[in-house]
Amino acid sequence: MFNSKKNNKILNDIERAEYEPIVFINKPATSYLEDVVGFKSQVETIHKAIDNGANMIGVIADYGTGKSTISDILISDVLNNEHKYSTIRINMWDSISKKADDNDISELTKSFLYQLANGNNDNSCVSKLSRYVSKRMSKNFNTISFSTVSTKLWKYGGAAALSYALYMIFAQNNINFINENSIGLIKFIKDVNPLFFVIALVLLIYGIVDTSIAFSSWKKIGDSHLESNDVFELYDEIATKLVENSYDNKQIVFIEDLDRIDDKTLITKFLKELYRFQNSVSERLKDKFVFIVAIKPEALLKTKKKTSNDIQDNIFEHLYSKVFDVTVNLKPIHFEDYESALLSLFEKNEKSKEKLECLIGEDINEEHLPESFSWILMGENLTLRDLKDRLNHAISIMVSLKNKNYKDTTTINFTACTAVAYLESAFPKEFYNLVKSESKFEKFIRESYSIKNGIDENKKDELLKKFNEIFYEVQQENTAMETDEMKFIDVLCKLVLDNVFDDDFRMYFYTYPDNSYIKTVDEKDVCNLIKLPTVFDDVTDLDEKVNRIFANRPNSIVIDTIKSLDNNKPYPIVLILNGKLFELAAEYNFEKALDLLCRYTLKLKTQDEYILSCLKMINTVQIKRKKEFISCYVKTILDMISNDGLTREQFLDLRKNIILAFEKNVVEFISLFVNTEINVPIITEDEINNINNIDIILMLVDKNLISVKMEYILNKINMEKLSSENVELAFDVYDELIRNDRNNKYLGEHLLRFLHINQIINIEYFNVILETVDELELICKYINGLDVKKLPDEYLKGIDKKAFDKGLNEDVLQRLKDNNLFISYLLTKAPINQIDDINYSDDTVKDNIITASKVLYNKNPSAFILLRKCIIRNMQNVYDKYSMIFEGEYPIITKDELNTFVTFSDAIICIDGSKLNVENCDFVWEYCNQDDRSPEDCLKTFDYLFNSEHDTVVRDSDVAKKLFYALDFDKIKFKELEESQRENAISYISTLLKLDDASEALGCLQHLKALIPTLEKTIQESNLTNEYINFLNVLKQYTDVSIQWVENIELNTALCPAITSQLYNRKKYINYVIGKSVPSQ
Repeated sequence: MFNSKKNNKILNDIERAEYEPIVFINKPATSYLEDVVGFKSQVETIHKAIDNGANMIGVIADYGTGKSTISDILISDVLNNEHKYSTIRINMWDSISKKADDNDISELTKSFLYQLANGNNDNSCVSKLSRYVSKRMSKNFNTISFSTVSTKLWKYGGAAALSYALYMIFAQNNINFINENSIGLIKFIKDVNPLFFVIALVLLIYGIVDTSIAFSSWKKIGDSHLESNDVFELYDEIATKLVENSYDNKQIVFIEDLDRIDDKTLITKFLKELYRFQNSVSERLKDKFVFIVAIKPEALLKTKKKTSNDIQDNIFEHLYSKVFDVTVNLKPIHFEDYESALLSLFEKNEKSKEKLECLIGEDINEEHLPESFSWILMGENLTLRDLKDRLNHAISIMVSLKNKNYKDTTTINFTACTAVAYLESAFPKEFYNLVKSESKFEKFIRESYSIKNGIDENKKDELLKKFNEIFYEVQQENTAMETDEMKFIDVLCKLVLDNVFDDDFRMYFYTYPDNSYIKTVDEKDVCNLIKLPTVFDDVTDLDEKVNRIFANRPNSIVIDTIKSLDNNKPYPIVLILNGKLFELAAEYNFEKALDLLCRYTLKLKTQDEYILSCLKMINTVQIKRKKEFISCYVKTILDMISNDGLTREQFLDLRKNIILAFEKNVVEFISLFVNTEINVPIITEDEINNINNIDIILMLVDKNLISVKMEYILNKINMEKLSSENVELAFDVYDELIRNDRNNKYLGEHLLRFLHINQIINIEYFNVILETVDELELICKYINGLDVKKLPDEYLKGIDKKAFDKGLNEDVLQRLKDNNLFISYLLTKAPINQIDDINYSDDTVKDNIITASKVLYNKNPSAFILLRKCIIRNMQNVYDKYSMIFEGEYPIITKDELNTFVTFSDAIICIDGSKLNVENCDFVWEYCNQDDRSPEDCLKTFDYLFNSEHDTVVRDSDVAKKLFYALDFDKIKFKELEESQRENAISYISTLLKLDDASEALGCLQHLKALIPTLEKTIQESNLTNEYINFLNVLKQYTDVSIQWVENIELNTALCPAITSQLYNRKKYINYVIGKSVPSQ
């Protein structure tokens, strides 16, 4: 669609001024930026060939394929210093003189040598060289005038003359000296005076050496002949001077348009001559010249006919392979690539493209041209020049028409402009013959309408016959015509058949004056139908004719004809067959227009399709009293129903046509759908399907006839948002359906769509939805679209109870949280660990969190763990408020959760020991051992893990044993407990560890690295005396129970100093001596 901001701006500028001409210059590209076809690789190939030492390069291509573009880009490269060459451009077009003779040298070679000498610049040396060469090749070569190729002769000749003058001056004896001080110097100069003569002679000889001079006497004017050897010598001189004057740069010589010479044999001779030129000079000089010859392929240079005097075609065979070191072949553009070429052209001319888009009113995208360009691309063997010519021609026509002061410039068709450009380009002779046949051309266009609107499938054949009948006065195809003429007629008929050319054809084929108004045949035809309906009854193309008559302008002729009708007679049918005519008729006589409508749609046996067309027309026409007109028409219909003038089927068919015709304006006929006085059928499903506006549907539904079987109405109610008035009508429909079938899932889904589309909050409807609809995503979309601030508490409770785990937006979730409703909130937020903003310590929050956590655990156990971590992270004494989420059906706390606790005591209490087993208990002792714990933490460890007074302690002895012996009591600080605390702690686990057994008791003390009197007594009563004494020695500690036992036994082992010291203090000297004297084991 043509709507870009940039183009709109340009279009606005153009509306305030005339369209500027748009021209795509038809000249070769001079740079890669202008290159439409893409010759970069060919140019680089030539550069590479030059760098590799090629002297003769052929650019082989037919006319218009880009040979000149290659040359211009190469020259541009040199000017941009991309390659350090000097360039010379030689054009050989029309280089053959009409009076030329080949006695000495062809005019072709002379032109070449002169252009070569002249070079491509205004350097004075080069200019002198070209004048010198011109005189050398002139038949007047032997005149008294002479020419030299450089200033060397003049410089050294002048210096020689000056030296000789000094010689002559100082050779005189009568020289008067003004200054007597100079006598000695003058005398010395006179002595060496002959030296001046010698210097003059040497300078003169040096100036003449290697200087080319052309001269002769007057007597031989016109008799000079340049021999072939002179030609090669002259070429050598030119080449040498060009290299000298260009600072020894390599000379790139472009030879163009050689193949445009009529005598193709001369081309062969010249190429051979050029080849000999290159081989006639020294290798050094040869390497300084590269000739790039643009020429047709060899096959296209061959003669088409042979005579006895013709040179045989084989003179061209293999010539290029001999002459050229490298050939670069350029191929023509295939017809399928014409579009790409133009697109590339527009891409490189962006401003012109934008202006063209504004001119034609269409966007030109990067992939395809608009359809209107198809005629520019029509044909084969077209060059880029041909495409540009057609394009410029079409644009010129378009700009010319746009800038004329027509009343309707929007109808100017760019396709017609391009078609004219194509016809004139492809068939110039036939085109101008057509344009000259003005009256026949106009007649053909006028009579083509009947053919185009006919039912004949072979309309094109009919058009061809009509063309031959008008132009050649024959009834069938004229086979005597030439092929081009037949093709031209075929294309023209196609354009007419496709309505590219119609009665405005004169704009495109002729110069059309400003503000022209031409009376058309259409006006006469329409007036005849109105005034004489019994004589003229052919209404074919009536709409097209009326449209053309009233196209952006009034027409007094047709209006006057309607006014001239007899007021006592009804209007002719033709006036209702066209909107514009009916509009004029109703404006002039309201009652007769109404009568005409009723006759045509209700009384005459008119087919449904014509009734529909008529009603559509009534909907669109502009009548001043239109509402009254419609009201009167409806009253007539109802009267006919009451009087049985219409059957039910006829009435429904008419009502359907009214719906189809009036669309949004069908509400003007509401009495035909909702009527308390006359029994009319309720709107049917078929009728509803033809209405795309729910507001209108609800207005046409008779609420007194609603039943539960009207579910088809729901399909339309939920198509789009309703107006506020129609929402109330929809409520009536849904209320009735809810009363009859509340639990219907289908009803719930429609209720949801209804509330969602109209952004309605209705508690009753929402409860029905929550009860019947399982698609949570659909419910979320509805909820998210509401103003969260307006959500009532009932909505929030329902949302929370429905347990949404995704889909709710942040505003809704925040509102749920603010109302302490956490089921949906936690289901949504906990999985992504975004629940730190809850005040978990609040008692009200706590109760609801505990309630929500059960739902969360059942639906998402991993999210439940994240919830517990969050609670742990955000409050102290977690167990006091949230003990139940660590116990019972909930999973045992994880090590990760334990590590989240700030204090050990808060963590250890949350471990449900009853859920521990041998396989899963390692994390408990790992957590306990990972840091140094206080004595209080030690006591709590024994209490919360093993105290049977609690419900959540370890019950399994194997688990208890594994845990106990895995605990590191160096870190847990058991030894720092007081004796009573130790007794209490060990009492919790005594049964589980079976500490009434002496071995178990000793093992327990050894693991604890501490003494507990209760356990010591158990050991002392066993036969583990040595093991017990060894433990005391290692521990180097004792209790009163330990000392008392040692005092009374028969000791035979060593004791540690701590115990012997106590024995000594207690005056137990025997055991003291034994303990001190027995060697340690």
